Amino acid sequence: MPSPRYSAGFTLLEVLLAVAVLAIISVGLYNVSGSNIMAHQRIQDKTLAHWVALNKVVEFQHFESYPSPGVKKYDAKMAGQDWQIQATIAETDHKDVRQIKIEVGKKPDGKQDKFMPTTDLLTLVKRAP
Repeated sequence: MPSPRYSAGFTLLEVLLAVAVLAIISVGLYNVSGSNIMAHQRIQDKTLAHWVALNKVVEFQHFESYPSPGVKKYDAKMAGQDWQIQATIAETDHKDVRQIKIEVGKKPDGKQDKFMPTTDLLTLVKRAP
């Protein structure tokens, strides 16, 4: 029969220390994974908003009449999300060219009252011949 001084196993202090180390590591991994998820969502939103802006540029260039100066608002839907587009149209030194700043953000809902652009795009549009 082994004596109590030489028994195999871990002491309560060793077990508590191991649990504490695992808890600290778990909290760190949780924070890192949360940050990665938020960054992934932000990149996805910016990419989709940029595509919405590019689609609006194509519409200005090919499907809409020559835009008059001013601020115009449009709605769009992409990837199951509603987007709001704000186009600020300005004259340039050339009478047949307009400068358009397109800002795109998620459409305001009950939680968000005002338009918050996710991305913006500056382009020039020429009058069709």
